Amino acid sequence: MKALFPWALVAALAVSVPVARAADEKTTAAATETTDDLVAQLDAAVRAAVKQQQKDAGTGASPDRAREMQYYVTQAGATVRRALSSGGGVSNLQDALNQVQSVAPSEDVQKLCAKILATAQAQAEARDKAVIDQATAQVDAAMKATFAAKEPKDLDDQIIQLSNLSLSRDYNNSQAVQRKVEQARSAVTFMCRWQDYLANKNNGNIDAARTVLQRLSQDTSSYPFVPRSEILQRIDALGVDKSSVTDQLPSLKGKKLADVEALRRETVELKYKNTSNQQIESRLRALQQLADAQQQVAAGLYGQAFSYCTNANRYGGMEAQQDMLPLTMELLMTFLPQYLEIEAAYPTKPDETPVVYLQRVNTESRAKGDWKTTSKALEAYRQVAFGNGQTPAWITGDAQAIMAFIQGQNYESAGMYREAVAAYKRVIAQTGDNIPIEEAKKRLETIRKEHPQDAEAAEKTPETRPYPVAVPYPVVR
Repeated sequence: MKALFPWALVAALAVSVPVARAADEKTTAAATETTDDLVAQLDAAVRAAVKQQQKDAGTGASPDRAREMQYYVTQAGATVRRALSSGGGVSNLQDALNQVQSVAPSEDVQKLCAKILATAQAQAEARDKAVIDQATAQVDAAMKATFAAKEPKDLDDQIIQLSNLSLSRDYNNSQAVQRKVEQARSAVTFMCRWQDYLANKNNGNIDAARTVLQRLSQDTSSYPFVPRSEILQRIDALGVDKSSVTDQLPSLKGKKLADVEALRRETVELKYKNTSNQQIESRLRALQQLADAQQQVAAGLYGQAFSYCTNANRYGGMEAQQDMLPLTMELLMTFLPQYLEIEAAYPTKPDETPVVYLQRVNTESRAKGDWKTTSKALEAYRQVAFGNGQTPAWITGDAQAIMAFIQGQNYESAGMYREAVAAYKRVIAQTGDNIPIEEAKKRLETIRKEHPQDAEAAEKTPETRPYPVAVPYPVVR
């Protein structure tokens, strides 16, 4: 398998990153000098190799070949330097080095080309780490400043700093850097909206302030760097919305599933007194849907009940979603292990929420190598935590890698070793932190050892990626 570095690593050599520059300046300078030194050595090695070729060929070389060799005698180093500074990534650099090696295929030239790639990788990795560390620190500091702010102007400096951290989308950076920059952009958006909340609150416009917070609480792009509980606390601190009749509705605070039927009857009575009130109708509809989901669970229709619990659009309004959420999560915990068909191996613990339970199942199943359970838990976590919102890239990457690993195991069991090799390579190609890379490597090594012909054929066959397949979860019953 050809060893290529991620294109973003080499591209970082040519990109001016506006953060962590001071801390990284000496390292970058040293690495650049090393790269320049290697390119200079490459120039000399190419001249020596071409000179030897010309001597061996005598007058027998074709005119085109002679011109090509003469060109690289003077331009080999310049060609590589242009590739390093072009921003085109490893493909440009690889092409340039391949061209040089095709003209001067000596051992010295090949070794120097490999060193240039390795040096480029080391420099880019150091730069990426500096960017990520700096971005993480700035986002953390910005969030602390946000929740401590009293006036909109208190956040101006932090917003400017995070805005300056954002990189142009045209820059070629690693996926890890791109994710961190996207997080910084989300933080800037969040802080600007928080300024709106502070301005409305300080001006006495409590309804507008509440609306800003309610919208923020439903925006999944702010998680996980913004604790949602912080937003909900601010909503509670604003008090009851006096412009509505929610003070007439029976409180859901501290209520349990056993109280649902009594709450529903009380709300029905209130509806008769307020026949055209949308908030009362929304609450009544939400309670009825919850009662229906309870019946589905009792009948063993776990798939339908799960769909209800994870559908962000199941209620008529945002306030109803917030009010009903504790009851919905309580219901989900009554059947989640059965829905995933893991109740025996992974029983729930007292006071666990669905998210905490799924995170624990995710961790424990990874440790056991029970990747099918990990796949199901990860997909359930995605639906519970994010509903119909945007799924973070790390969840998608982990899910795809785990699915590919399971496919590889299935192919192996069926004796389809070429397909298994392709599947395990897809695992290794992912960038997540919680994927079975080591396990995939071991399986590849085993196949290469025990089935060398299939492994060799798979390496030579261009990869054909299948259409995306949703991560499976138990059939609706």
